Amino acid sequence: MIPESLDGKRLVLFGAGHVGQELLSHFPMLNVLVFADNDVGKQGTDVCGVPVVAADAIAQLDYDLVVITTGWWKSISAQLQALGIPAEKITLPPKSILAIHHGGLPFSHPATKQFATEVMQQIADVAVIHDVPICLDFGTLLGAYRDGDFIAWDDDIDLVLTEDDFPALLRILPELKAALPALPDTIVNISLFSNDNIPAAVIITFKNASGCSAIIPFEIGILCRVFEGGNFITKGYGTEFIAPQVHFRSYDRISFLGREFNIPHQTESYLRFVYGDWKLPKQNTTLADYPTQEPGYQKPLKTSL
Repeated sequence: MIPESLDGKRLVLFGAGHVGQELLSHFPMLNVLVFADNDVGKQGTDVCGVPVVAADAIAQLDYDLVVITTGWWKSISAQLQALGIPAEKITLPPKSILAIHHGGLPFSHPATKQFATEVMQQIADVAVIHDVPICLDFGTLLGAYRDGDFIAWDDDIDLVLTEDDFPALLRILPELKAALPALPDTIVNISLFSNDNIPAAVIITFKNASGCSAIIPFEIGILCRVFEGGNFITKGYGTEFIAPQVHFRSYDRISFLGREFNIPHQTESYLRFVYGDWKLPKQNTTLADYPTQEPGYQKPLKTSL
């Protein structure tokens, strides 16, 4: 279903890369006039049958909204406003529609939620055996701490390790993959993303086999937090999420899904830092709702495992 904020609008999608293409592919009914992109190699071409233009061409179009589909939304928003585009015509889509399920709400689907629970239990068990201190983060942490459950409208599962512990995860990935529960008519893929040969994230993707609908697809992201400038920051995998160092120098523990998991130290302080009023349920969040910083652009290298 098209997000209400985009329905019936004449749109410019800023970012002709994978995310923008996936958005248009999944919502072909969107009225997309053009893609805009800062990559001169894409300008003047067509992507998904839609022309790609430079940012300075937007002002000549009869459009309603510019939708930023990349993680570099702060600099792009500033660029667009410098070109005379009103701030009220610049928007970010909800994170959920950019996820693998495009707003399908996997944890509101009983079979998917049960499968995700079993997956998390196996991850916890393997992590304990090998002393890998995997920690809950973001929406998964919020759901575990506030609700004792997955958040029904969350779009993925968020886990982290610090740079000191991330190599231990990489060493056990073959065993972890073998331990993941099997579900008929589904496919599991594990990918490592790295920058300059430095591992940045492991993404575990659960999809349906062709022609099947056993689950709503979802991902588990295990990100690496690097210590920099007094903060622990997710590095090398798109937008960088910031966290004060106190929360990841040591961990607290929580019972969740029948297992024990690490959570950031001084959890409520961390949740306030990330979400503000974390006790108030909030749907349709965008990247603008998180404490982030933008790296220089460098496309991470993806390796299938």
